[in-house]
Amino acid sequence: MNDAAPANCPLCGAVARVAEAAVADVYFGYPGQWRYDECTAPACGLLWLANPLSAADLASAYARYYTHDAAPPGAFERWFARRIARISAQRGDRFALWPFLFREAENRVLECGGVRPDPGGTVLDLGCGAGERLDALRAIGWGAAIGVDPDPVAVARGMAAGRALRTGQAEAVPLDDGSVDCVMMHHVVEHLADLAPALAEVRRVLREGGTLVITTPNPAAAGRARWGAWWRGYEAPRHLRLYPMAALCRVLAQGGFEVQRARTSARAVPFMERAAARASGAPLVPAWRRWWSDDRAVLARAARIHDGEASGEELFVVARRSDHGTQSSPISS
Repeated sequence: MNDAAPANCPLCGAVARVAEAAVADVYFGYPGQWRYDECTAPACGLLWLANPLSAADLASAYARYYTHDAAPPGAFERWFARRIARISAQRGDRFALWPFLFREAENRVLECGGVRPDPGGTVLDLGCGAGERLDALRAIGWGAAIGVDPDPVAVARGMAAGRALRTGQAEAVPLDDGSVDCVMMHHVVEHLADLAPALAEVRRVLREGGTLVITTPNPAAAGRARWGAWWRGYEAPRHLRLYPMAALCRVLAQGGFEVQRARTSARAVPFMERAAARASGAPLVPAWRRWWSDDRAVLARAARIHDGEASGEELFVVARRSDHGTQSSPISS
């Protein structure tokens, strides 16, 4: 554990404080404890891992990561995702708070980006794991779907299933300039020590006017306030930086992107709450009423979000590649 005083914020240079002094890897069992520091500037609020692992040790911390054994989506999931993608592209991605349907629709919006699929276009899932999301992206109407991931084990598994995958880093994407129309970064940015080099690569591989979709844990989530060091969004030692909405939008603007949509989502509330409860030893909802309980939890948090709170467990941001270079002013959500 790192007992040194917090360094200034690596993003804005403001004074930092210790957010959590001792976070353990209760999800994948890598030994040790880690500290998260937090920027005190209200306009920033970045959280970062104060005592990160070396590159070699970090690779071993991913050895049991879930990208090695995720199940592909079923036929109904692919059909439903296609329907929701069409609706959200035409009418927006804020669905009515109907029981059961809202949660399932919100899942598909975040998984597939909530953008209009292009039958003649190419979508890149950057940080794709074994590439299961590519099946859904093709099913909703994308002409081609490519995945890039740094984990050769996950890539090999996806390629064996017939998916178009390549091994590569977000900071060095193995694709040609202007070769894709949309880039998905689904729970990727929190794994990067610095988002700026990855954004430069994303901008390079995107065609003019191309779209970037980011989903990442929300440091302002109600779950973090409730669970503290048990909050699933920390996931030390793999999560290196956690961006509040304003900070993420500012980094995007500085990287040459115009934010089109920026909001938080409640869809991950059941997963996050259950994970934190297991880790902390708190009582779990009985399995026989879990579906009902999960739906009520999502609807309750979504209602708070609709009333103006930014308390969802995930940030969901859609940005367009700007043809006017980078911007220096922050973007508010």
